[in-house]
Amino acid sequence: MKKVAKNCLWCEKVFEVSEYTHRRGNGKFCSLSCVGKHTADKNKVQPNTECGYCKVPVYRNGSDIRSSKTKNFFCCYEHKALAQSFGEILYDNECKKDYRLIAFRRVKLPQCERCGFSNKDALEVHHKDKNRKNNLIENLEIVCANCHSIEHRSLK
Repeated sequence: MKKVAKNCLWCEKVFEVSEYTHRRGNGKFCSLSCVGKHTADKNKVQPNTECGYCKVPVYRNGSDIRSSKTKNFFCCYEHKALAQSFGEILYDNECKKDYRLIAFRRVKLPQCERCGFSNKDALEVHHKDKNRKNNLIENLEIVCANCHSIEHRSLK
């Protein structure tokens, strides 16, 4: 069987491979370790977005980026939790009551901001602009059920 001299694609070392293997398009590397190094180097990914909390470049799968509603990505779970704990981010697919947690975190004593009623179980969160998707802290108001129904049923 005839041999052909070739250069390894990874380490550039000259090695011999059978003519048959060469014709099939194989025999590009001198050893399995060179194949592994080449594959690992080829599969390195470049950051394509940044952490929504610390702005560190991170890589996310293309389908994850396309299917994301908020386009917010994080380098670690802790940064995601920190961003959400400050009320900076609220995802559409999360529980509807998360805006309630955001509103109650900003007050020391939970009570109605209109009449002062303080039974936490009877307190509700009112969206001042009446847009339930606008969950910014300045748009949320803690009110009792009575004041909340007056707000929505009044003819203002």
